[in-house]
Amino acid sequence: MSGAELRRRAALLGALGAASAGTLGAASTGTLGASLSAPALAQPGFPSRPIRFVVPFAAGGVTDAGARLLGRRVGELLGQTVVVENRSGGAGAIAAAAVIEAPPDGHTLFFGGQAVIITNRHLYERLSYRPEALLPVSLGVRVPLVLAVHPAFPAQSLPEFLRHVRARPGEVGYGTVGRGGMTHVFGELLEATAGLDMLDVPYRGSGPAMQDLLGGQIRVMVDGLVPDITHHRAGALRILAVSTPERIAAAPDVPTFTEQGLPEMEAFLWFGLFAPRGTPRPVIDRLSAAMREAAAHPSVRDAIGRDGVETVGSTPEELAALIAREDELWGGVIRRVGIRLSE
Repeated sequence: MSGAELRRRAALLGALGAASAGTLGAASTGTLGASLSAPALAQPGFPSRPIRFVVPFAAGGVTDAGARLLGRRVGELLGQTVVVENRSGGAGAIAAAAVIEAPPDGHTLFFGGQAVIITNRHLYERLSYRPEALLPVSLGVRVPLVLAVHPAFPAQSLPEFLRHVRARPGEVGYGTVGRGGMTHVFGELLEATAGLDMLDVPYRGSGPAMQDLLGGQIRVMVDGLVPDITHHRAGALRILAVSTPERIAAAPDVPTFTEQGLPEMEAFLWFGLFAPRGTPRPVIDRLSAAMREAAAHPSVRDAIGRDGVETVGSTPEELAALIAREDELWGGVIRRVGIRLSE
């Protein structure tokens, strides 16, 4: 990776961080409350029944946890229950199709992130769904990525891990949340950046992969931070590196990839809410306002924040701008690494 490419990548990641920490979190709770009431007058029948958040992973992972926490508060704000429905498989296509084909009335929504919305279009020659058929509603959470190992793995640091893997090309496997997902793309980026030859082991969600890591069926995993940090604190696994620019308060003992010599590995997972194309703008606005208020609520923010995850709401336009930036970033990574998959 050339110096120019690294500077360009850093600038894009900086823009992402600025958007999440600044513009996306700038609205006050009072303003959000006002925006909740105005669209309600324009769309008095919404919501008229429980709302579904369709998640493209099995229960127990980062996306599922974020959807449930935010969904509970969104339901309270809108006066209807939010039900989380886990529909894994097909690189997210099954969940995406279920939402795209649903009536565009705001009662069936997609809660997912970069894989379904961005990276799949670069990874697959053909897709069974159209990402553009999912309209941005609001960002939801932002999650650091980590490299975690079973306690029996013979490495106490990232440099030791790299030496061990380089000495065993093609022998070390690592669990990911599905082929083509961000954990897989991030793992491929690690291989290309550090000169490794590993085997990716895809799962249908973080929960099943974590069970196998804890049980020793796999000994390495690339994952979002949430399910790993509790086990790290308990000594059931060891996190070797985190993808944030600086160490996080939730795990101050875990060094970053950057401080261990791999600044190219700075990145985040993010997950947001999307509606099927054709959903009325007043409905999208009301859902977006509810998501922003939910993300800012202390009960939600603190529950996720202690595990190093940010709740970050946004307007539809801010989420669309983030997607455009990340499409350029991760599309470039995928082309450079040369990943191609078949759905």
